[in-house]
Amino acid sequence: MPRISKRNKPDVNVTKGKINSKSYNVGIYARLSADINDKKNESIVTQLDIAKKHIEHLESAGQQLELIDIYSDLGKTGTNFDRSEFNKMMQDIRMGVINCVIVKDLSRFGRNYLEAGNYIEKIFPFLGVRFIAVTDGIDTAKEDNEDKKITMNIKNLVNDMYAMDASIKAKTHIKQRREREVFIGGHTPYGYTDVLIGKDRKLAVHPETSEVIRLMFDLFIKEKNFSAVAKELTANRINTPECYWKTKEVLCEDGQEQKAWHSAVVRSYLVNETYIGTLIQCRTSWDNGVTVHNDSSKWIRRENSHEAIVDIDIFNEVQAIIAEKSSKRNDFNKLSGKIKQTKNIYEDVFYCGKCGRKIHRSVNLRENAAGIVNQNDGYFCPNSRANGLAEKCESNNISGTRLNEIFLAALKIESALYMKKPQKYLALNEELGSEKKKEVKELISKASHKLERLEAEESALYIKYREKEINIKEYTELKKQCKSDIEALNNEIDDMKQYFSSLDNLVSRRNKAIMNLMKLKNSSVLDKELIDLLVDKIYLYPGKRIEIVYSFGLEMEGVV
Repeated sequence: MPRISKRNKPDVNVTKGKINSKSYNVGIYARLSADINDKKNESIVTQLDIAKKHIEHLESAGQQLELIDIYSDLGKTGTNFDRSEFNKMMQDIRMGVINCVIVKDLSRFGRNYLEAGNYIEKIFPFLGVRFIAVTDGIDTAKEDNEDKKITMNIKNLVNDMYAMDASIKAKTHIKQRREREVFIGGHTPYGYTDVLIGKDRKLAVHPETSEVIRLMFDLFIKEKNFSAVAKELTANRINTPECYWKTKEVLCEDGQEQKAWHSAVVRSYLVNETYIGTLIQCRTSWDNGVTVHNDSSKWIRRENSHEAIVDIDIFNEVQAIIAEKSSKRNDFNKLSGKIKQTKNIYEDVFYCGKCGRKIHRSVNLRENAAGIVNQNDGYFCPNSRANGLAEKCESNNISGTRLNEIFLAALKIESALYMKKPQKYLALNEELGSEKKKEVKELISKASHKLERLEAEESALYIKYREKEINIKEYTELKKQCKSDIEALNNEIDDMKQYFSSLDNLVSRRNKAIMNLMKLKNSSVLDKELIDLLVDKIYLYPGKRIEIVYSFGLEMEGVV
C-alpha cells in the first residue's frame, strides 16, 4: 500500500484480509444529474438512505464509523469531476476531516471510466481513504476487494459508455426537433411567445411586445441612430427585455426603478431575422462546459417558420442603413491607419459636474485635400446623450481644442503664483514625502506585530486539538480561518512595502512635474503625466464651464 502522509495521517490501519480500525470519519457522496432516468430512479434521498443503512450495518458488525458530512451535487453530470460538492469533499479528505467515502453505487460517483478508476485505485489509497460503493459490493478495506477490481472496471466502463450513449441520443433528438422547425431554447425571442402544437414548441406573435419591436424598426428608419432609438424607448418608460422577462410588464410602472435601453441591445434586435419569420438555431453549442459561438455557416435556418412581426421591405431598409453606418466606420478605420491617434490625456481626471459620471471622448478624423489626416477630439457626458432617463444631464460637451485652451490658461496662472517661491515648493514636496514614509513605516510595524500574534494563535490551535479542547472539525475550520487572515495580512504588508518603496520615485516625479509647471509660462505642451500629477479632478458643466481641483492646492497654502 502507498505510504500515507504523516502530516494528515488518519487514525486508520487497513490490512489485507480484515479491517483493523479505531474509527472511520465518513463522508457520504450523492449525485443527481439532469438525466430523466436519474430523476425517476436515483433520488438524492434514496442514495443517502442506502448509505446510512450501510453505516448502521457496519456498526452492528463491530466497526466504528462516524458520519461527519454529506456531499450532494444536484443537476451535475457524471462525465467529469468538476462539481462543487465533490471538490469540497476532496478538500475535507486532504485536510484529514474524513477518511472514508460511501456512495450508493459507482455510477453516482462518476461515469468517466478513466477518472473514476484513477480516484478509486490511486488517489484514495494514497490518501488513506476507504471507498465503499454499497450496491456494487465494493469496499476497498475488504480482503476480497482485489477480486472485485475486474467487476468495478467493467461497471466503470459501462457507466462511461452509458454517458456517451445518452449524449449521442440527446443530440440526435435535438437535431430531429430542429429539422421539424421546433423552437429549442430558454427565453423565447422578445416579441414572441411560445405555444405547444402537439409536443412541439412553436413561436407565436406576442400582442404587446411585438408592438415594441415594430416601434424600434420605425424609430430607426426615422433617426438612423441606435442611441436615439434607445433614448426614445427609455423616455417612453418601456421596460428592457431583461426587465420584461422578470416582471412580465411591458411598461415600467410609476415609482419603480427603470433600466435604460442601450444602443448595443437595440442593434441586436434590428439585425435579428427572427422578426421576418426565419427561425435560426444552433447559434451556440456546448463544448466541455463552455458555451461556443458557432460560425454562421453552422447555423440552422428555416425561413417562413413562424409569423413575421416586421415586413420584409422595412427589415431590408433597416439593414441598408446599418450597412451604410458600417461603411462609415470602415472609412474611419482606414483613416486611423494613416495617423497615430493621440491618447486621452484627461482620461483619469475628467468628470461631469452635474451627475458625476466620467466624461467620454469622441474622436473625429478628417482627411484634407493634401491627404493629411487631422484628429479633432470632443468630450461629452454620456448621460446627456444615450439613456433618456428623467434624471438625464442637459447637453454637456466641449471640444478638445477649447478644453486645452482653458486648462492651459489655468495652469499658467498657477505657475505664475508658484514661480515666486520655487525652492520652498520643492522643499515642501520633499518634506511631505518624508512624512508619508514615516507614516507607512509605522503602519507596516503595527501590521507585522499583528501578524506575529496571528501566527502564534495558529500554532496554539494544534495544542487545543491535542488536549481535546476542540474537535477535528473545529480545528480545521479555525486553522483555515487563521491561514486566510494571515494570507490577507501578508498581502496587505506587501502592498504597504511596495508603496513605501515607490515613495522616493513619487517625490521625484512630483519634483519633475513642479519644474514643468514652472516652465509653462512660455509653453503650450500638455501631457497625461503632467495632468495626473498636478490635477485631482476636472469637472465639466453646461455652458462649457470648467472647474479644476488641483492635487497640490491644500499642501501649498503655507508656501504661497
